[in-house]
This record gives sequence, structure tokens and C-alpha cells, in this order.
Amino acid sequence: TEHAKILRRLAEKVYLSFDSDAAGINAMFRILPILIELDIDVYVIKIPEGKKDPADIVLESEALWVDCVNTALSLVDFLIDYAKTQNSNLKDLRNFADTHIVPIIAKMTKVMNRAHAVNMLSRAIEIPEETLYMAILEKDQNKNYSKKYIEELSEKAPFNISAYPNAGLPNQFGEYDETPESNGNDVEVYLK
Repeated sequence: TEHAKILRRLAEKVYLSFDSDAAGINAMFRILPILIELDIDVYVIKIPEGKKDPADIVLESEALWVDCVNTALSLVDFLIDYAKTQNSNLKDLRNFADTHIVPIIAKMTKVMNRAHAVNMLSRAIEIPEETLYMAILEKDQNKNYSKKYIEELSEKAPFNISAYPNAGLPNQFGEYDETPESNGNDVEVYLK
């Protein structure tokens, strides 16, 4: 985490390249939440077929490595592309997205990045965006998510800030899944 914080002070954009084997992919999935929470814009350098790691590419051809860097995928593009290569049917693709991609999107702090990621994933797994937002809220481990941003905004704004949480997004039937009681518990966070 400390290395990621130092990296964030030095750069807003990071290009990741890991070995193409299972260990490399697992390492990437471990580091992504840390980078995302620090608002680092992540791109992933894909290792070409037949190559095991970045060193293989650099040793073979510096030009090939430069090409790989120049064609790096945005994080969401990479995750969706990787998910499609690992899952042959839509059900498995959705399960993979729920387990691996949605938790990463839930960590995104910038609204526009999150909206873009939801839109792309929605199209890839053929699930309405509203349903993905509900899944993201379930995966979001930080229960004080909104409070954190209101506090940050209050510190920066030259005037008082107040916010009133709403009852959430309607589900696919136009109904609300939250009850007055559950919404009341969420609002209570703002009163402390």
C-alpha cells in the first residue's frame, strides 16, 4: 500500500504488466483494488500469445515492447477482454464479472470512471446498468462511502454542504428494494 501511495504522488496513470500465467493474473487482481482506491488511472499491457512475461518481449525486441505499451488496454477493457477469454458462455462470464470485476468497479471513486465501467460491463454481459449498480452497492465494502465524499467536499467548499441520501435506484420492475427502515439506517451515518 505504501508503494502505491508513493506511486500516486508521482503519477496519475500507471501501466501494469504481469506474467501471463495464473500467478501473474492473480497478482494483478490483488494490486488493482489498491490502485483504484488511490484514483490511479490503470492501463494493462497485454502479453502476446506465446510469451510468458514482459522480459521475454523486451529481450526479443524493444520495438515489440513499445508496441505492447502503446496498445495497452484501459483497465475495464482489459478485464472484460480477459473475462471473455476465460469464460465460454454468458452465465460463466456473468459469474466471473460478479466475482472479479464488480468489486473492482465498486472501489472506483470517480463517478465518471465508474459510470463508464458500468456501461461497458453492462454491454459485455448483457445486464442492465441498474442491476450492475445494485451489485456494486452490495460489493462496496465501505459502508461510509457517501459520507467520505461529503466530508471531503465540505473541507474544500467555501460554503456549508449538506446531503440527503435517497432511496436508491429502482429495480427492473420500477420498485425500490430499500425499506424506510434500511434507508433510515443509512441516513443515521450522516447524523453522527
